[in-house]
Amino acid sequence: MNLDPNHTTIEEFPLSEEGEACEEEKEEDEDEDKDTQDNNNKDEEVNQGSAEGPEPTMAKQKRGPRKKKGKAASPVINPKTVVIVCSLAIISTAEMKKPKSHRETKARLLETPASIEWVDFQAWLYYLIRDTLYPRAGATEILQFDFSLFEATYTIPRHVLNALPLLASADYAYLLKNAMKVKDPSVKIVIIEKSRQLWAQKAFEAGKENNSDIEPSKKRAKKSTVYYCYVPANGLHFLLSHEHFEKWGAAWLRSDSTANLDKPLHIPLFDPITPRSLATKSPLLQAHLNAMANKGKATAAAPAAPVINIVMPNDMFGTLHPAFAPAPGPLHPFPTSQQPITTLQPLIPPHLQPGVKLDIDTFCLVHGLSNNILEKFRKHAYTGTQVFCYLDIQELKELGFKPGEIVDLKEAILEWAVPMLPL
Repeated sequence: MNLDPNHTTIEEFPLSEEGEACEEEKEEDEDEDKDTQDNNNKDEEVNQGSAEGPEPTMAKQKRGPRKKKGKAASPVINPKTVVIVCSLAIISTAEMKKPKSHRETKARLLETPASIEWVDFQAWLYYLIRDTLYPRAGATEILQFDFSLFEATYTIPRHVLNALPLLASADYAYLLKNAMKVKDPSVKIVIIEKSRQLWAQKAFEAGKENNSDIEPSKKRAKKSTVYYCYVPANGLHFLLSHEHFEKWGAAWLRSDSTANLDKPLHIPLFDPITPRSLATKSPLLQAHLNAMANKGKATAAAPAAPVINIVMPNDMFGTLHPAFAPAPGPLHPFPTSQQPITTLQPLIPPHLQPGVKLDIDTFCLVHGLSNNILEKFRKHAYTGTQVFCYLDIQELKELGFKPGEIVDLKEAILEWAVPMLPL
């Protein structure tokens, strides 16, 4: 059996013994009818001769039994040796909505013997339609396939010019009767999908992608942006992943005292990111903190302050010499303008020292600063926290920082800076 999707051939099926017996009985009945007709013709000739009287000539000789004349037997068509070529044109519902000139028809070829039953022929049509319109249908969808949702018609050249329906066994028998009249039987079958399969309609509505010619949805469903999080006592939202759920559930099943619905596990996986925990988790930041602490201890262990000696000159207070007259002041003093004295306001308070060196992106992320503050630092090429030692409030205003942004930055610097070590 050929399983080519575009060219399908069905093997011949042998004729049953009952069919062969029926053909032999028909031939015997025809021979008996011919013998009876010959005997009737003989009786009519004898009766006509007796009515006219005996002929004076020589007596008639009796005829023996009439021999049957040999007659050429009419060719008997064996359905199992005749192959009908069926050309199928399959049209889906999506194509039927288009104008007739723009429709795309799926063509398939099926070669079947004339002896095949209607049930088997319908099954082959079913497989060809399924493989053409729903090539990726699963086992569940195949069981739900409904053949009644398709409309099938056929035509036979020079015998059935108008399209006739092909829905039942009687329609199939009429198709075979007319197809056998042709030396090379060929049938054109048009199959139209009247409505989608129920499972295909559900898949279409859900936006499922398949290779069938169902019309795709114009608007795709938006992806869900829902995330699961845990809100601890401090109010910070902590995002949960599959790993969190797996370990939390396993600990809860083991013991309620270890974890429950309101209390997660006390493991590093469930630690939220805070300004303090970030430094403790990072080995690099922890090494910087240890180095700074060791440096402060070395400074505290320095020797005591040196002794300072002051030498005072003789007659420093002018007791031995008279006092000099005061120098006269200028006759025309020039007017002097007092310049306003501006006091610098550094970002790092005097009692604090710079904390761990971070890049500006990490600093803004850890301390929850807005993107506007980060963009201003990037715009002026400030890359890390080392710039806080050289900036003051006035320079921030010149860079375009708003008062609220300056307050947020000062709060973040207070959290980031560390206290000065005592001398």
